[in-house]
Amino acid sequence: MGPLTDFAQYCPSHAYVPGQSPRHAEDQFAPILDAFDRTQPIDTFGDTLAFQVGLYFLDQGFYWECHEVMEPLWIAAPDHSAEKVFFQLVIQIANACLKKRMARDKAHDRLCTISTGLADALVRRGVHMVYGVHVRQLLQYIT
Repeated sequence: MGPLTDFAQYCPSHAYVPGQSPRHAEDQFAPILDAFDRTQPIDTFGDTLAFQVGLYFLDQGFYWECHEVMEPLWIAAPDHSAEKVFFQLVIQIANACLKKRMARDKAHDRLCTISTGLADALVRRGVHMVYGVHVRQLLQYIT
């Protein structure tokens, strides 16, 4: 995969915010999701289009969209694996950012606490980086 800027082509016309903007077409992310093989080895998930575009969406403020493309990775990751916790962390950070945009402060604060706890859990396991992404650096989105 190339630099994150290669993924602008996958951005929808707008960031979906429930109650504030129209929802995307059901097949909006089909090219991304269809490219993900749930049976591939977990150590290759970081090379997938879903992972790369998911991070791009998070960085570009497409929070709901990040959740949509990262969720299949989370579902496919082995239970209790560092990768599963990592995907949950990314999803919760995206959700926290979305709640902030929606001015839902209590939900935002709760999701920030959950996200910090997930990052702490990974670090306690000795996991500081997953697929080249520093676990603690992800928290920059919610601080």
